[in-house]
Amino acid sequence: MADHTDPAWIGLQGPDLTVTIDLERTVPVRQVAALFLESVGVGIYLPARVELSLSTDGETFAPLPAVARPSSRPDAAWVHRFVVDADGREARYVRLRAVNPGRIASGAPGAGTGSWLFLSELLVNP
Repeated sequence: MADHTDPAWIGLQGPDLTVTIDLERTVPVRQVAALFLESVGVGIYLPARVELSLSTDGETFAPLPAVARPSSRPDAAWVHRFVVDADGREARYVRLRAVNPGRIASGAPGAGTGSWLFLSELLVNP
């Protein structure tokens, strides 16, 4: 699924991506995962940072541990799964914020334009 033309991907150029999902009831959350695509040749980059947080009321969110960003692979399109353990914390709402890495560096395809973020899935207790 490392093909950016696959309709499973949601692409966004420019701003950070923020998604909040309502699980419809409070449940113990063991793990949260998000799948992002990187394809440097077409200007799609992994987020500079991924922030995940949980809430029981949809207003006050408690952050989960930071997620490390792997090194880029400029010669291939690939999917990275960001995973965070939540240790069974109770939550009804899960929020993801993917920080866009900004303008594409000089010398790379699309240099000077805004990079794209591509997300396919946000998983709770996968």
